[in-house]
Amino acid sequence: VSWSARETGPTATPRDTRMLADIKSLVTIGDADVRLLALVDLTIVQGEPAAIEVRLPAGYELVGVTGSSLERSEPHADRVVLFVTPAARRRHQFLLNLERSSAGGSLKFNTGLPTIPAVQRETGEVSVWGVGALEITSEDVPGLRRMDVREVDAALVSAARQALLAAFRYQRGASGPPALALNVTRFPDAAVLAAIAERAVATTLVTKEGRALTEVSLLIRNRAQPLMKVVLPV
Repeated sequence: VSWSARETGPTATPRDTRMLADIKSLVTIGDADVRLLALVDLTIVQGEPAAIEVRLPAGYELVGVTGSSLERSEPHADRVVLFVTPAARRRHQFLLNLERSSAGGSLKFNTGLPTIPAVQRETGEVSVWGVGALEITSEDVPGLRRMDVREVDAALVSAARQALLAAFRYQRGASGPPALALNVTRFPDAAVLAAIAERAVATTLVTKEGRALTEVSLLIRNRAQPLMKVVLPV
């Protein structure tokens, strides 16, 4: 087995290995941090690599990585080496969790994306959501194509606690995956009603003695209100 001239040692990928990768990333813009969740689907076309190198975008710290075929991981400053078992397995899937600090508020935000240098073809998607009231506009970046947020992978949609704000597709070029450039405007949170009655029907029966019996039917949209207050006539 011959090894790549770029690296030597057990973490290198054999030259006769052919791999295809699809990387779907979810970027979360928080109040004081940015989180990047990357779902990596790797298909082995030729060879039996025991270790796979994933390059990490600048500025992020690797919080964790999981995968059914992952034996162990070896993190470095700008990359992580994933050791897999069995080496003869033809498909691997990993979930990478990355974080970096952010100034918060409104900002111009740029981020790179995870990539696997040894693959012959790498496609990917990146979607964005944020905590709080945000408006996001994106700059035109060569290699990034807008996509409908309804087409985003269901596994990543379930990881977002609010609606996705933007989504893009790309195919890695010779210089690597494109970087995402966003203008983020944050608005102050506004108070919202905890509950509202969308429809109310009140039926009152008055007896000869002057007593009244009232039946009230309500269709309520309740967000966080555990009780209902009723104001009675004087």
